Amino acid sequence: MGHSAFSSRCQTVVLLSRAARGLLLLSVVSACAPGDRVLAPADVHRHDLRYNLTTRDDSVYRWSDPSAWPAGVVPRAGDDAIIPAGRRILLDTTPPALRRIAVLGTLSFDDTHDLELSARTIDVLGMLEIGTAKRRFAHRAVITLTGSASEQQEFGAGGKGIIVAGGTLELHGARVVSWTRLGAHAPSGSSTIELEREVSWRVGDHIAISATGFDPSESEERQIVGIEGATVHLARPLTHSHWGVRQVIAGRTLDERAEVALLSRNVVIRGDSASAVTGFGAQVMIHPGSIAHVEGTEFVRVGQRGKLGRYPLHWHLARDTEGHYARDNAVWQSYNRCMTIHGTNGVTLERNVCYDHVGHGFFLEDGVERGNVLAGNLGMRTRAPEASERLLPSDERPATFWVTNPDNDLHDNVAAGSDGFGIWYALPEYPTGLSATRNVRPRHEPLGRFDRNTVHSNVRSGLWVDEGTDASGALGITWYEPRQNGATGAVAPAIFRRLTAYKNQALGAWFRGSNMHLIDATLADNMSGAVFAATESSLEKSFVVGVSENRGVNPRAWAPVRGFWFYDGPVGVSRTLFANFDARAGADASALGFHPVNPWPISGANWVEGLQFEHATRVAFDAVLPGYDATKSAIVLDRDGSLSGRATSSIVPDAPLLRDGCAEQSPWRAWACATPFAQLVVRSDQALPQGLDVRRALRAESRVAVSPVRYDSTFTSLTVPLDVLLEARTPGRVPLRLELMATAMPNGSVLDVTFPDMSRAQRVSIGGSFLPQATPDSLDHCTSCWGIDAASGGVRVRVRSATAGGSMTYGEVFVTIERGASGGSLSAGRLPPTRIGAAAFAPEALALPRSGQRPEAGGASSVLK
Repeated sequence: MGHSAFSSRCQTVVLLSRAARGLLLLSVVSACAPGDRVLAPADVHRHDLRYNLTTRDDSVYRWSDPSAWPAGVVPRAGDDAIIPAGRRILLDTTPPALRRIAVLGTLSFDDTHDLELSARTIDVLGMLEIGTAKRRFAHRAVITLTGSASEQQEFGAGGKGIIVAGGTLELHGARVVSWTRLGAHAPSGSSTIELEREVSWRVGDHIAISATGFDPSESEERQIVGIEGATVHLARPLTHSHWGVRQVIAGRTLDERAEVALLSRNVVIRGDSASAVTGFGAQVMIHPGSIAHVEGTEFVRVGQRGKLGRYPLHWHLARDTEGHYARDNAVWQSYNRCMTIHGTNGVTLERNVCYDHVGHGFFLEDGVERGNVLAGNLGMRTRAPEASERLLPSDERPATFWVTNPDNDLHDNVAAGSDGFGIWYALPEYPTGLSATRNVRPRHEPLGRFDRNTVHSNVRSGLWVDEGTDASGALGITWYEPRQNGATGAVAPAIFRRLTAYKNQALGAWFRGSNMHLIDATLADNMSGAVFAATESSLEKSFVVGVSENRGVNPRAWAPVRGFWFYDGPVGVSRTLFANFDARAGADASALGFHPVNPWPISGANWVEGLQFEHATRVAFDAVLPGYDATKSAIVLDRDGSLSGRATSSIVPDAPLLRDGCAEQSPWRAWACATPFAQLVVRSDQALPQGLDVRRALRAESRVAVSPVRYDSTFTSLTVPLDVLLEARTPGRVPLRLELMATAMPNGSVLDVTFPDMSRAQRVSIGGSFLPQATPDSLDHCTSCWGIDAASGGVRVRVRSATAGGSMTYGEVFVTIERGASGGSLSAGRLPPTRIGAAAFAPEALALPRSGQRPEAGGASSVLK
């Protein structure tokens, strides 16, 4: 049957499938939906049904029977073929390669022998069926999609693809064990591997063994030449070693065994052999109104390099699709992604394998995707595309799992080796692309289920919660703040449970935002186990290993090894065991540390409690690099003494301003202090090009020069002790407006600030309210007032921190002073207090007499107590 053999009505429907896969098309398909049918012998076919393309026919026609076709001719090589609406055709033979197949009725594969079908494109408006959910296909069925990128204009989105446009796709290959793990070490040069369990894999099948070191390219694909139980014989020896046993460290179990994936299936969707050269592979696209159940299927030589929307398996703007699934499939040799959920909700991706794919792998595209479940999937060897072939700038650092809306479930997945990240929550402010809307805010959506995911052998970090895209696809810093009902709802803490992250060249896990908690994690052999660029967040009940017996070659062996980096805050670590942070992990290894290259202010309220250590240096402070001043303000509150041996002590760096009266902890490059501290942020109405000079009054040797924050030179931040008189200077002219923010102030402590050069101040406000002005002789006794200091002639402000319920509350208050103002109200904000524990400092320890000494003359200055 040639091109002209289509009736005009058939041509109309096929053109609709190209031009508008919408309501008109779907109404035609719905009217022609096939029902249950029984196989009928060829000689009872009714001749009057051959050309009636919309009449229901309960018979089943054989492909090889000429009477099955409207023109009475079986399709020949290069023909277009149409399965008429209302008709079921059983593919009982392997036909010659066709041009286009339009399935308006039902095309079903005969499961009595092996079959192949080849075409340039297949449009499914009815049903394409290989097996059923209750009766899996037992033989071998192969669909080969052919053609080149030059035909894109002719076939449009359907070039070299199966396009399900309001129809049904039922692919049900044989049941398989998609992947397992090694049961013993697999050394390089070995031609045999031991699995942890027996499998029903077969001779001739292809498998992949994941990397277990720092290099994702150490994953390997091999063909099975023999198998007995759990012993598998390979056609070629292994090039790399693969770890294969569990370890016990400090009484805890660490599992870094290689994953072994089955790549072969008996149902196959593939691109032609030219795909491997051109990168123009096969694709499957599922449109709105369709149904897709895909399991036990192999997708190989798939995806179209550098082409937007041309992916191996792709739900495209299918909206709500409850019940759709892809299970136990294998995608490999993909030139563009793996499995894509785009503008679609309710899809289940379960126990699938993706190996050797380019760009982001399991890909939730725009940010509106919700209620999807990704469970038990394995992705490995995620490659970065060439610059000219990146669909998004982020593909430079591809993620095996790319998630743009947190309201999806991810559990029991493994990301085993990427040129970028393992799992990346890249949350846009609003959804992008074809799903752009202002009604969804992914950065405030609650986190779905995140549990028992594993990320290892990634060039970047294992889990990355940061950097979302804008409408142009460009990346920017993301602040994830989960709430129950969008941006204005109550806080809904995001709980990331039972993450295993090992052998990532950078970090095991990175979070930016607030109210995020990593619980019951196992973090091993990373440059740093976890980092929270966050507030109100924590690592809890976890096991962190500096170095295990699975050594490997670390390309970042030059970097310090840390179990947990403090960054921003307040954040904390509780009930966590740190092991093997000693010489085995490198010359500079410690359980706790601070981000070494940090231009941002760091909280003075970061904390630890319930820590355990085995073979571990507990803390290390890094030298401060020019322009990166966070370490000068880096302190850790030891709530219960599990870090320093003394409850409510603070661990501070080797800084003269902070360490006076403290006990040296030389192995840590730190000091342990009983003195309470506060964090101060000073903002001026002018740039602070030289930052801030701070020292204890009349103590030049205690001077600390603090640089301005790199992204805004009008303010700077540092941590100061609360029980001493300090001098703080900002070089340059006296500011007209000065703001001071004090944070991490224990209950009952007094912030006593004098601004000698601000004597002409007209208004002082705190917490949004103007403070009353007191007389000079009453200033020493008031705690919420301001006045002119008798000693310096400047403005003095005194504020006592509030007590809430008898527990220690760390509040943030803003003091704003305006000099020479002509009038008008001053704006000031008050942030809600942050509760961090039940311990308390005695207020009287902070109420020391003031020395009354004037600061040195020159410049704008302050005295802080």
